[in-house]
Amino acid sequence: MLELPVNLDELAFVLHRGPELHAECFLDCETGEIIYIPTDTSALNAMFQSIFEPERLNVEALARDITRKDTALKYIPDNFSQVVFELMTSFIESTSFPAYLQKKLEKAIQSKGGYSEFHSILKGAPKFHKKFINFKDEFFVCKAIEWLKENNILIQSRE
Repeated sequence: MLELPVNLDELAFVLHRGPELHAECFLDCETGEIIYIPTDTSALNAMFQSIFEPERLNVEALARDITRKDTALKYIPDNFSQVVFELMTSFIESTSFPAYLQKKLEKAIQSKGGYSEFHSILKGAPKFHKKFINFKDEFFVCKAIEWLKENNILIQSRE
């Protein structure tokens, strides 16, 4: 089992990043650092050009180096779409809502774009929105711990 000083909050965020981040993420299995690789090609080109002289820039070679089998980088998938339904239903099951609000939230979960609608409804109920933000953060940290266990990685204790 590998033991690394992983920032659990950051891992929880990138495991559930959604497409808005425009990045692929990797865990450096030597340092525990999370590495962000932009998927926006203009940002990626600008980043590479700031590191390398333009005439020495070979994006394909860099991509091969990042993804080679013997690398110390572990790909961190975006698991948001796999856990979003569980997140919303778990929140509803663990919270006492007025009947009208619970009905609206349950309906939102079943609709297309359910998370956006669910979140929008909660924004209209500030007390529950705050509870949801805290619940979501804890939920994603638990999912990050599960991901680490599945990948045989322990969080190194900080002394």
